[in-house]
Amino acid sequence: MRQSTKLRALERIKGLNFSDCIKFFGERNKREKRVGALARARLSREGELEIDDMTVISEGDDNGSYVMAWVWLEYKGVLGLDKEAETDIT
Repeated sequence: MRQSTKLRALERIKGLNFSDCIKFFGERNKREKRVGALARARLSREGELEIDDMTVISEGDDNGSYVMAWVWLEYKGVLGLDKEAETDIT
């Protein structure tokens, strides 16, 4: 199945959201659950870098994994993005 065909099939699923995809692709086995727990323990900083209770793990060939995380990005002082700025040029 070509990528565009897969994406069109997903678009037809009523109510499908990102959270559903995380549940499907996230922490599928005991090893991935251990990696997720380790990442949350070592890397999480509330309000800066957060890892959901169920996340996606991509284990590499090297001695580690990529772990999907949420990183907070502050808009303060960025014209067109700062919601508290006097002017907005979005």
